[in-house]
Amino acid sequence: MHSKLQKTGVALGALMLSWVVTPATALSQSQALADWVAAQPDSAAELAEQDTRRSGDRWLSGDKFQHFFGSALLTGLGYATLHKGGEQSRETSLWVGSGVSLSAGIGKEIYDSKHENHHASFKDLLADLLGVGFAVVLISTL
Repeated sequence: MHSKLQKTGVALGALMLSWVVTPATALSQSQALADWVAAQPDSAAELAEQDTRRSGDRWLSGDKFQHFFGSALLTGLGYATLHKGGEQSRETSLWVGSGVSLSAGIGKEIYDSKHENHHASFKDLLADLLGVGFAVVLISTL
């Protein structure tokens, strides 16, 4: 039950992003997301195992390093741009920077799921989330 709720939340977040970015294709994207959510395993462990079997997607790899640090960097850049340059509050800047970074990660996995030579990866999304979390903790302690 918990994992279905998480998958639904990710799908809804991506759908909301699609309405902002491309309203004309949001309906077709929402159906593709619903199909993707329905096809996913029920637990994170099953999903991670499926990723490894399908593509050799390892937890510790250069790709995960790029996802982690790319998300951390994007979160930090978003924060710095809004807080230092745009004079937004610290909290608002951190939320927006985190949201932009997570949206980019979700968008990348949706892209990967729709192209033959790519594969969507739960592990990549987790690395993105950890990178955002790292940046939030780092910025919050400064």
